[in-house]
Amino acid sequence: MSLKDQQQHLYFIIHLFSDAHQPMHVGRADDLGGNKIEVMFFGRKTNIHRVWDSDLVDNEKYSFTEYASVLDIYDKDYYKKYDVTFEQALYETHQLANKIYADVENNANLSYKYIYEFKYPMEEALLKAGIRLAKELNEIYGK
Repeated sequence: MSLKDQQQHLYFIIHLFSDAHQPMHVGRADDLGGNKIEVMFFGRKTNIHRVWDSDLVDNEKYSFTEYASVLDIYDKDYYKKYDVTFEQALYETHQLANKIYADVENNANLSYKYIYEFKYPMEEALLKAGIRLAKELNEIYGK
């Protein structure tokens, strides 16, 4: 396999694991995973999908490296806790999506209360994605 093909496969694996842990990516088909649910986020018109794709993360004002440090937890029991099948990971993410749907109403005005309620579930989703992606890459590349 060529280097270019290997790079493309790696890109797809990373993208797949990321999307599998973004709750609105396993949301409802009829609203395009929250894209049709309009909300206000700190007074700016957006949709609930974008809030979960980027706004919650961007609100923390960390660089990617800083956020990785914030999420970096080295605890073997913690890592074992998130050792599940890909199907189980999708189900966990879908459960979070259901919680988000239950919480948000069309044209909701999301701000500090929303951050307070969903910052840690969002960060846990990022952490799970990272841990599970690392495990998968270690299995592929033999580490």
